[in-house]
Amino acid sequence: MYLKKLFIVIILKCIIVTLIQNDVVFTQKMVNMKYSLDYYLKKVQKNSIGKSEDSLKIIFLLRFVDFGCEICLTTFLDFCDKLKAEITIYGKRDVILMFLEDNNPEAYQLRTLKRWAKASNLSYPIMLVPQSLFDDYNIEYSSILILNSDNIPEMSEKLPLSPETARLFMKKIFK
Repeated sequence: MYLKKLFIVIILKCIIVTLIQNDVVFTQKMVNMKYSLDYYLKKVQKNSIGKSEDSLKIIFLLRFVDFGCEICLTTFLDFCDKLKAEITIYGKRDVILMFLEDNNPEAYQLRTLKRWAKASNLSYPIMLVPQSLFDDYNIEYSSILILNSDNIPEMSEKLPLSPETARLFMKKIFK
């Protein structure tokens, strides 16, 4: 009888350890997924993207602090104006503004960024993303990425964009 109880206790402990290990692995996968670019694209795709004339996605990974650089802000806004004009001619493209989250509450930061975007005549989806997403793509400053249909970067450049670089991006987006 004693051996039977001991055997049951050992089996129960093994089951509990296995469940805990599986939960840790599952939790780690969720954490990794949460911070991947695919996660954020799927999150915004439900409502805003995926209906474009092209399979490319234009992603701006932005640090709002970088817009303290007047040239960076100006070239960004000029590029967005040109992008908007080309979209009216050639059809919708998937454009997303992903801002680096800061220490402010998320609701406050999103509200502020949406107001800024509206005042800047930007009508693209906005999301907050963690530093780890910037780290995954070795981005130290605000940048633009062009992703193919498999969400693999085909082009990237940090702001400010030179006129030649901006032309190359437009050519790639509207080829």
